[in-house]
Amino acid sequence: MKNLTERQVFPDFLKAFLIYMVVLGHSLGLLYRGNMDEYWNNGLITFIYSFHMPLFIAVSGFFLGGSSKKSLEDIALNKTKRLIVPICTIAFVTLVALLFSPQKLNVFLSSPIKGFYDCFTAYWYLDCLFALMLIVGIFKRWTIVIGLCLLLVYEYLPYLVFKDLQIVRQLFIFYFAYVLGQHKVKSIEYFFNYKYIILSVSLVAWAVIIFVGGINLLHYPCWLRILVGLASSISMLVLVNMVYDKIKNKNIGYLQRIGMNSLGIYILHVFIIQLLPSPHNTLLVLLLSVVLLVISSILTDFCRKTLLKKLLLGEF
Repeated sequence: MKNLTERQVFPDFLKAFLIYMVVLGHSLGLLYRGNMDEYWNNGLITFIYSFHMPLFIAVSGFFLGGSSKKSLEDIALNKTKRLIVPICTIAFVTLVALLFSPQKLNVFLSSPIKGFYDCFTAYWYLDCLFALMLIVGIFKRWTIVIGLCLLLVYEYLPYLVFKDLQIVRQLFIFYFAYVLGQHKVKSIEYFFNYKYIILSVSLVAWAVIIFVGGINLLHYPCWLRILVGLASSISMLVLVNMVYDKIKNKNIGYLQRIGMNSLGIYILHVFIIQLLPSPHNTLLVLLLSVVLLVISSILTDFCRKTLLKKLLLGEF
């Protein structure tokens, strides 16, 4: 692994913020166990879910675009190690865990195909990201045409895979960032030259979409989720960059470490959160989310010293 000082700091800083948003969003779910309607009608959930995964997807697309000289075979091999190996490891652990839960095991045995699907898609983001990289790698400039075709027939697509894994919804965001990554120098230059204009336009767009679509994102059609994902991701990218500019000269190595550990945190915190009791108020959830973030990051560093570095983190 590269030393902290040898890496660009802002991408890790951005990922640290985003992975905390993921942890916070899942932690808030503890307040609404058994009442998901209230969960999705929570304004903070609307804020978090507007951008956290779309911006994560965009970051991956941007870096893939920046390394587009690599062959499809190289990309597929690298991402198989980085994404598919952890997916298989998680699926295996999930299957073993079923043996210790007779109720869940009975559900699995009643529908084994669906059960295997759920085991391999428990972390949909990894499956989605791998699929997006393959789609862009195969179709290249035709990706946007493929995306539009999928969007036109979206209501007729099977829920499993295309909808469940958010492939159609995230494809446009991923490809947009991928194209920017192919012109990385110019994209960054334009970003810094016009970031306040970009922020103003994207914030207005984000606000208008929420006003029109409502607070519950699950009620949005696919095309509107794409638009809110784009607008909110651009807004948050600029805002996080502005915060970074204010503190970049301070010692933020611990935040960079969290960003570097984002994949491990994403995987591990879900295991831990299932063991936790439901907190009584939002303040406790905020505290819990920070503790969960730190513990998951520490466990990720520990995993790097074991075989789990390859199996769970995909670091070969």
